[in-house]
Amino acid sequence: NDVAVTSLMPSYAGGATQMAWIRTSNGDGGALIAGGGGEWSNRGMGLFIDPSGNLVLLGSYGNTGVWNFAMVGPRANDGQFHHVAATWHLIRKEKIIYINGMRDASDTGLEGTWGQNDLSALFAGSAVNGSTRSEHFNGALDEVRIWQVARSEDQIRESVFRRLNGTEPL
Repeated sequence: NDVAVTSLMPSYAGGATQMAWIRTSNGDGGALIAGGGGEWSNRGMGLFIDPSGNLVLLGSYGNTGVWNFAMVGPRANDGQFHHVAATWHLIRKEKIIYINGMRDASDTGLEGTWGQNDLSALFAGSAVNGSTRSEHFNGALDEVRIWQVARSEDQIRESVFRRLNGTEPL
């Protein structure tokens, strides 16, 4: 139940990318990376493992207080390390899930604006509902990376095995 929390939320005005190395053999792996705060109104973006072991990108926009979409990607609960990434491009209205540097699932048709007023924290290893941490990730989570832009497929692929030097644009 180790969790990393930061109050330094990036501005996701045009989109976002979340990526990490994960390993789990559980079906309900829980939250990998989730942004939120308050009572989850204006949740933002979260990368999870669902009860079937699939990688899932969840997101909300506006002030609905509920997840507006859930996009299901590949199974990732085979006990092996996988590099997982998700992008959300607000202008192109596109969401993409990558595994091991390869595009796996995508969807377009996102409407509205991304709710940001209540995104007070970024969590790695769990989600939060009000003041209670929940959906703890059951497995190994390493090299969590967050960008405040939707990185391209080439950018994701080239950074899978590359150590960051700290000068990369956000």
